[in-house]
Amino acid sequence: MADLAFDAAAHRYTKDGILVPNVTGVLEPIIDYAGVPAWTLERARQIGSAVHLATELDDRDDLVEDSVATEIVPYLDAWRRFRLETGFVPETIEERVFSPRHWYAGALDRSGPAPDNGDPSLFDIKSTSTLMPSTGPQLAAYLEARNYRRKDKVKRRFAVQLKPDGTYRLQEYKDKADFSVFLACLTLHNWAVNNA
Repeated sequence: MADLAFDAAAHRYTKDGILVPNVTGVLEPIIDYAGVPAWTLERARQIGSAVHLATELDDRDDLVEDSVATEIVPYLDAWRRFRLETGFVPETIEERVFSPRHWYAGALDRSGPAPDNGDPSLFDIKSTSTLMPSTGPQLAAYLEARNYRRKDKVKRRFAVQLKPDGTYRLQEYKDKADFSVFLACLTLHNWAVNNA
């Protein structure tokens, strides 16, 4: 993926200097936060970012335990419990993926063997109180981009919902229409950009 650049501050991808839509941004129209106060959304975003960083550093064996905020510890414990109980060992961590066919990019949290049969799979870490319906299309987009012109295809998609009580929920996504939903959102996104 030479020339795919990511600006973390702006959460923006570019390829060869050209803006590339990101998966979560493309899916915004189907994510319904109506009625949720802005401060609640911002707090959830901060917790999600901290959870992702803590689990990433932990998986890379680079986590300084004292650096983890007390509020984040139960989510980290949930991730560790998931890994311990399922035997999951990530093969990739925060892998950037790009689809030249459909022109979008994103970062899939983890890939590795499915807990039940070892199928190559991808996993998205969630710290939300509920799993949003957009998770299926999000994971389908990551799978499509990750598998593009690769022989080592990922077959299955999972979300690992980490909970503030230190437990987790593993949810598999199998709906074959998920990628079509993503493509519909991508078409709308591109139309809006081109007609702004």
